[in-house]
Amino acid sequence: MWVCRHCGSEVEDKFTDVTTCWKCGAGKDGSPPPAAKAPNVDQGTIARSGQQMTAGCGCLLFIVLAIVVGLAINHQSPEERQAKGARDQALDAYFMAQEFVKANLKTPATAKFPLYPNPGIGIIRQDDGGWLISGYVDSQNAFGALIRTKFICAIKEETEGKWRLQTLRFLE
Repeated sequence: MWVCRHCGSEVEDKFTDVTTCWKCGAGKDGSPPPAAKAPNVDQGTIARSGQQMTAGCGCLLFIVLAIVVGLAINHQSPEERQAKGARDQALDAYFMAQEFVKANLKTPATAKFPLYPNPGIGIIRQDDGGWLISGYVDSQNAFGALIRTKFICAIKEETEGKWRLQTLRFLE
C-alpha cells in the first residue's frame, strides 16, 4: 500500500501493480495527475445543438399530427362500434366456454382450442341473452393419448364478468 503524495489517498497495490492513484491519477513516483481536459466546445457545436432541437420539435409535431389524422380516419360509425362490441362479446363467451370445458377434462393443462375465427367453431347469441358455443378441444386422455373432442356449451353472463354454465355436452 502507498499514500498518494498529491491527494493523500491510500492506494492498495498488494494484489496488483498499481502505479497511479485511483482518486486523482497521480503517479506512485510523485508525478502529478494528468491535466483534466475541458470539454471541446465551439460555436459550431452550439449551433448544431440548436438545429437538433429544432429537428426534435419538428419530429414531435409530426408525431402529434399523425396521431390526430389516425384518430380522424379511425372514427367509427355507431353501427361499426356496435358490431365490434358484439364480436368482443362473442369472443368473451368463447373464452368462458373454454374454461368450462377445461374444468370437465381429465387433463385440463393439455387442452388446446382452435383460434377464433375457425370453421370448427360456432358462436350463436340466443334470445335470452345467453350464448351457444360449439367447437372442439385437443387434449390428452387419462392414458396420455391426444384426443380431439367436440363440444356444445350453453352459457350466460349473469353479471359483468360472472358467467353461468347452462349445459355442456361432449360429442363422440
